[in-house]
Amino acid sequence: MAATALYLHGAGRERHTPGGWPLPRSIALLAGSLLLILALLPRLAHAGLQGHMWQHLLLGMYAPIMIALAMPGTLLLRRLPVRQARVLVGLLAARPVGILIHPFTAAVLDIGGMYLWSHRRLFADPCEYRERQNRGRGNRMNLEPCFLCSLPVMELEGQFDKMDSYYLLPEDDAYVQGAYGWCHALCLAQSSWGAFWFTRRRKHFTENMGYEQKASTGEHCVLRRPRDGTLLILRHDGLMFDIAPHALSKAKSTEGGVLLPVEHEMNLELDTAATVQKIRDDLMKHKRYSLWALIDEVGIRERMLFPRALEGGELRLDKRLRREWFGNWLSAKVVYERFIPDEIVSLSQTKGGASSSTMPGGGTPPPAGSSPALSSSTCKRSP
Repeated sequence: MAATALYLHGAGRERHTPGGWPLPRSIALLAGSLLLILALLPRLAHAGLQGHMWQHLLLGMYAPIMIALAMPGTLLLRRLPVRQARVLVGLLAARPVGILIHPFTAAVLDIGGMYLWSHRRLFADPCEYRERQNRGRGNRMNLEPCFLCSLPVMELEGQFDKMDSYYLLPEDDAYVQGAYGWCHALCLAQSSWGAFWFTRRRKHFTENMGYEQKASTGEHCVLRRPRDGTLLILRHDGLMFDIAPHALSKAKSTEGGVLLPVEHEMNLELDTAATVQKIRDDLMKHKRYSLWALIDEVGIRERMLFPRALEGGELRLDKRLRREWFGNWLSAKVVYERFIPDEIVSLSQTKGGASSSTMPGGGTPPPAGSSPALSSSTCKRSP
């Protein structure tokens, strides 16, 4: 704000000189300053991944472009005394500065900086520190612990969830008791925190993320994102099912629901070098490794909410990801399925969603947390 005020003061003084100062440049600076302010608003910072990416665009691209169009350097040179202006020009004309501000150098620093920021090797030591801290809390490996059972959480769609702390108020019991963060979907569905997180998620997605509430039943809430039609169906036990448009066209029927194909990159670090080497050898020899075998290595078989969705799941060798193998790190493509219960499918296919506790066709939705594939294991933590 101080820099903007100085610029406008200088621009105002310069407008009274014979050469004047173009008004569009001042407007460009104001626009750049407003974009910077917008990027730092708490509402955008709390808007999840979408808000985070908008912050990147505003702070790293749009605001700098507008500020560059305002030509603050030119204004500074015109307002400085001649002797000081010549000193500044001499500094800017120096070869080291010329190399630094060259477009090619700027491109290398921009792209290279993002690459280094995302490169896992640079964070090997912090990861080891976090691993030691997690072990002190009963966790294994570098995976985040479930806030309900303390076992490691693997990022498998439909089998895990993350309750972000920015949904909470300082006076909330969940905040005070640490009932937020990563968790197994099974633990959440069987805990007494589910109803609380159902309410907080609905509030977040409707008020902060722009979702429209299309329907509400006794056990579910159907939300729709206007931009692309993606549905979020929140269940009263805290579980959330996201269904993209036309996603169900790829579904495979199974008892109690449907299975949707899932494929994504997986990166994780294991404790034992011998185990890591065995998995790597199998990937190199057979090009695949059983996902259930990996789950057993992590020790969370009983934490899987929909075990049927993981039958036939596997890690697959990816030559690009193989370059990321170092230490005890594993990187591979993982292929499996995501289970969608029948009542969720019915809600997603009903125009506008169901509007009462009666399901299309006269049925009644099952109790929250019930499913033909639900494990019988329980989590004991409660408010």
